[in-house]
Amino acid sequence: MYFSFFRDFLSQNCQINKKLDYFCLIIYPKFIHQNKHRFMNRLIHFKLTAALIACLMALHVSAYALADCNITGANSPKETIRGDVDGDGQVNISDVTALIDYLLGSGSVSTDAADVNLDEQINIGDVTTIIDYLLSGLWPEPEPIDMWYLIGDRVGSNPWENEGENSIGRGLIPLYPVGDFNGLGKGTLMYFGYFGANDSVMLIHNPGKRDDCWGCKPNGIFGRGGEEIVGIATGTDGYFNIMLNTKTNRFYFFPYTATTPIIFNTINIVGPQSDWLTDDPDFVMTKLNPDKENHNWIFKNFTVPDYDQIKFAANSNWDNNWGAETFPHGRGVLNGPVIPIEAGTYDVYFNDITGDYNFIEK
Repeated sequence: MYFSFFRDFLSQNCQINKKLDYFCLIIYPKFIHQNKHRFMNRLIHFKLTAALIACLMALHVSAYALADCNITGANSPKETIRGDVDGDGQVNISDVTALIDYLLGSGSVSTDAADVNLDEQINIGDVTTIIDYLLSGLWPEPEPIDMWYLIGDRVGSNPWENEGENSIGRGLIPLYPVGDFNGLGKGTLMYFGYFGANDSVMLIHNPGKRDDCWGCKPNGIFGRGGEEIVGIATGTDGYFNIMLNTKTNRFYFFPYTATTPIIFNTINIVGPQSDWLTDDPDFVMTKLNPDKENHNWIFKNFTVPDYDQIKFAANSNWDNNWGAETFPHGRGVLNGPVIPIEAGTYDVYFNDITGDYNFIEK
């Protein structure tokens, strides 16, 4: 039974090419994705290597190989190599078999090396990612941040506007990324601001739609859903912290009472384009919430022709200024270092309470 499965697998889902003095076996990643449960179940009592060799012998193929990628030199210091599951200093077909063995409960692997798709899990997705790499020579690029948007009463210049991408920065306010994000764009998103007692807010995942939201369920409990989700009523005047962890699918909404933030009249983007002047009228940010106490700011279409550096400064002077060393998002600190900016055109968001900033490329 197992023999016939792998024989069919090879004949239907692989291509075998003669190259120089060896044969090259190429496993179609699409097959693995579509049949991963069947594929894994068939491997429970057989190692992949043994099964493939047996099938190759039945097909009268004398040898098989996938192109080995020798990544380290002979004298290189030992370090974690992405995809080097078995720790031999190379990424090749043996890493695929070692990872499958590990998933079936046999053997051990370097977990840092095995998480090749950077989703902070080790599963069949890492197997197919290594196979893709062996075929293409390229690791997948990290996915962009999986963004969520705040919408609600007195949020943005056009509250409750949800007409699609054009509503971003008007009625849909992107949350601020905080800390690191995994290869699938998952991590922690946050918004900090002032809300009135009669305000209600919610989170929207897909601009222009209500198919995926965080808010209040009909039973009054916070939850995630679609059209049935309504805004969360703040119930009191004050500062609130909204946090969403997209890795764990956890949502938090809680008041902040520790200190009373300073209310600033203006925030400027300061850098070479403004000759480092803190009062250049061409680089004054716009209040995101003009109808209430505002602590979130936006500057649309900020264009950087080449590598640059900037800071944020309040009230046209250096008394309160923020910077950090991370880009395109980060948490600026008072009197911190300049923020390095790559060439491009961005919508820039800044929170003057937390120092959080986000450059969203257009």
